[in-house]
Amino acid sequence: MKVGKYLFSFFLVIFIYMPVTSAGSNPFSDVTEDFWAEEEIEFLAEKGIISGYDDGTFRPNESVIRSQAASMIVEALGLDTTDRPPSDFSDIDENFHAYKMAATVQDEGIITGRDGAFMPNDTLTRGQMAAVLNRSFDFSNGQVYFADINEDYVFYQDIANIAKARVTTGYEKGNTFRPNGNTTRAQFSVFLARALDDSSPAFSNIDSAAYLALESVGENHEDFITSELVQFIYTESKNLSLPRSASDQWLLGESVEQEHSQPGDVVFFQGTYLMSGIYIDNGRFIIVTSEG
Repeated sequence: MKVGKYLFSFFLVIFIYMPVTSAGSNPFSDVTEDFWAEEEIEFLAEKGIISGYDDGTFRPNESVIRSQAASMIVEALGLDTTDRPPSDFSDIDENFHAYKMAATVQDEGIITGRDGAFMPNDTLTRGQMAAVLNRSFDFSNGQVYFADINEDYVFYQDIANIAKARVTTGYEKGNTFRPNGNTTRAQFSVFLARALDDSSPAFSNIDSAAYLALESVGENHEDFITSELVQFIYTESKNLSLPRSASDQWLLGESVEQEHSQPGDVVFFQGTYLMSGIYIDNGRFIIVTSEG
């Protein structure tokens, strides 16, 4: 990942930085440019992974059902649906519109059903969603930091793994994941796009970096400087070795123009001393001060 550097006042950034807007055009009439998941939905549509409904809508706030999730996973992974063993799900047959998709994900061990049934029209909980994505992409094992997830929860490791992979950061309020809540079509699209897009910034959400920081230093920031946060985040998320001090990070970085800044770039603020942080989006940065 590129390490960008900038030399300007922190206070000026707050007022003069202009957010970059997407140049693309979403194909769905109910997904506007200011919709929170617009970019991810457009990303999947461009790849032919989602196509929406015949009326031109995507219905992002509806709950995703299991047959839809199966179809999206098959398309996303490019799985061959031919020459698969016949599905033994008791509630679908070859006349079911997504039969081949269901048979494929069953054969791959991605969606195994319950009590011998596929339950194609049932909604997918967020815990089940985590299991589907973890089985699909085989993420490395992680630890979970959500207040509502215990180690004995059936999908604990799946949730921990997708959190480590930055596919999800959960809900900011209360640091929760809400595993029993339904997964909306927009949410599933975002999770799937993050899993697919290797070029996506590993810390496009402030929470993901905050979790890493808390894991490293806890809630007491005494004697902890922001350049250490930058060093830790880059080491943990991208295996890049950065020096500890902001001055050394500055010397290592490649200078880029402010308007070309990308999420994940290192930014530098000139005050009484040089301080580094991480650019998120829309003029937002991750920084931490010794005052906590």
